[in-house]
Amino acid sequence: MEAATAELAQFTERAAAVVDRRITAESRGGHVHGTVANGQVIAVEIDLSWVAQVRKGEIESEILDVLRQLREAATPPGLADGPEGPAIAEIMGLLVDPHRMARRVGLEPSSNREQA
Repeated sequence: MEAATAELAQFTERAAAVVDRRITAESRGGHVHGTVANGQVIAVEIDLSWVAQVRKGEIESEILDVLRQLREAATPPGLADGPEGPAIAEIMGLLVDPHRMARRVGLEPSSNREQA
């Protein structure tokens, strides 16, 4: 249980570092800027003089570029999957198998496989 608590604390620390920061991004063309705070897009700014001169596809491309950058920066690898680690995996395994959990806490006789 202590190992699972440590793994969960590590995950919480990583998540808090992302949640509590403001992230900004600029499109490669420099015409679109975006901001994310607490995992939510809070601003998208587009150069209005540029919009009037370009095709719809270019506008879409720069908006998508900014949104991709913001998503990548706001969700570091592994964070969206939730807490992980051997202790967390063991607890999750117990949660999906009620009989195994009952045996582990002593409510049912254990099988030979689980004693090993």
